[in-house]
Amino acid sequence: MFFGLALFGYVLYYSCKTVTVKRNLYPALLNADSAFVMYYNEPGNPRFFKLSKLTDTIAFRPFVENVNGITIDSTTGCTTEGKIYFYEGANAVHTVYFSRSEACKSLYFFVGAEKYFTRMTHETKQWLDKIQEKAVEPIVTKVSN
Repeated sequence: MFFGLALFGYVLYYSCKTVTVKRNLYPALLNADSAFVMYYNEPGNPRFFKLSKLTDTIAFRPFVENVNGITIDSTTGCTTEGKIYFYEGANAVHTVYFSRSEACKSLYFFVGAEKYFTRMTHETKQWLDKIQEKAVEPIVTKVSN
């Protein structure tokens, strides 16, 4: 009987305990007016890539909300598949990296010297997949002297 009461008290205490979570770490993303999504041709290697330019802020709003979701523990052993540069006017706002594999679905970013992760939603993954269909290799022009 005592053991049952102690167990009940323990469960009640920890279920009511306030959990500290971090969110809304990138409120500046809400001011972004455009973005470039970079998809690495080979995960983990940013040397060769395809790009998609986005100017429809309504379209990337769910992604921004996902980034500003509850942070999770780091995802070890996951390879970065690409990144997004968010811009406000002519200035870069922030960079967000992503991994879409089933075991690693996450977004991560740096605030100061700290690295934060959020779990990628199914909708965000679908959004990234759809945008990738329109991604193109950047055109390199040779500058002559």
